[in-house]
Amino acid sequence: MAKNLQHDPNKKHYFTQLSVAETTTLINEICSQKLIIQVWPEGGSEKNIEEYTFQKFDEEKKLVFLKSKGLLKLITTSKLAGKKIFAKFQIDEDSYFTHAKLNFSPETSLYNIPSEITIYKTVQRKDYRLDAGPHTKIKLKVSENVVLDCNDISAGGTSFTTTKDKKPHYPKGKIFENCILRLNTEIFEIPKVKIMSHIEKDGKEEVKIGMAFLDLDEDSDIKLCKMINVEAKGVEIRKIMLNNEKKSQS
Repeated sequence: MAKNLQHDPNKKHYFTQLSVAETTTLINEICSQKLIIQVWPEGGSEKNIEEYTFQKFDEEKKLVFLKSKGLLKLITTSKLAGKKIFAKFQIDEDSYFTHAKLNFSPETSLYNIPSEITIYKTVQRKDYRLDAGPHTKIKLKVSENVVLDCNDISAGGTSFTTTKDKKPHYPKGKIFENCILRLNTEIFEIPKVKIMSHIEKDGKEEVKIGMAFLDLDEDSDIKLCKMINVEAKGVEIRKIMLNNEKKSQS
């Protein structure tokens, strides 16, 4: 997994994988502080989140014990027990994400997950660039009759690909006003979009046009950055699910 991390542009910029030593240190810290961990079924929606608190780290058994916060779960066992789950937790300003199998220990009335897990630190970066894909649609309306299918997006701008014969329509420095950006189902009003760059490849009839968002108000800027990070996490979760499916079939 670490090898794939280096070649995946989404993981490279959005997730930092913790080392074994970092994972052990972090687990000790979150257990000592009894922090909250939110879990939901692998392949399911985050709307079905259950909350637990970290209780203790048994280094000998290599288990991290959790206590349910739900009143109902104190007298009944969670439906997630014995199943694979995704989980997220936060310490100070840093957010973390992992996936594991959630087990229940009747003798302690506590749940547990293995301590030998892969933990990713979420990097909330404004300059993170999210690629378009099957689950990530990025469209930019620059005029009444022109809607561009974009290649990628960051809080600072986007890009699209066109043919060389259409390149003169998008000269460097040209500004489009009152543009509408759609990132999946979210809509953003972009006051100005400026053509910043042209990237051509030898032997190719295509040219990549880079654009910058200008005059975006602070609230919209924060909302866009947050949306990009949310979509990036969704991309990573789907990749983990696919990887798990491949492992189970092999």
